[in-house]
Amino acid sequence: MLERSSILYPMNKLSVERQAAVLRALVEGASVRGTARMVGCDRETVLKLLADVGEFASTYQDVTHRKLTTTRLEVDEIWAFRGAKARNATRDGHGDLWTFTGIDADSKLAVSWLVGARSIDNAVAFMQDVAARLTHRVQLTRDGHGM
Repeated sequence: MLERSSILYPMNKLSVERQAAVLRALVEGASVRGTARMVGCDRETVLKLLADVGEFASTYQDVTHRKLTTTRLEVDEIWAFRGAKARNATRDGHGDLWTFTGIDADSKLAVSWLVGARSIDNAVAFMQDVAARLTHRVQLTRDGHGM
């Protein structure tokens, strides 16, 4: 039987079983190209599915992670870069990125996150989002690293 080409059959034609196989491979740590080869679909199809699932997960988290009874919260920032580190960036949109995270210390639930520049405005927006998701005051733990 011939494999379907993602050019002829768009993402919504990929069977649920093959979509699940793509996601299983990615969760297990396979590369995008490796996953495409294993499942027999185009690399762009894998990337589209990943983006769609990520968008759904983000929306689901935003809607359902409300009125949380967290008692201990750990907040931190994670550094990454897009395209090139800030000192080597030559294109717009390339450079340093920070992911602000708020994790329930007991359940390890990601209460909130924000990706952007490491700025006071983003830190305040992140903490306001965290506060809006909680029902009461919490013990807040951070690494103490200044902005």
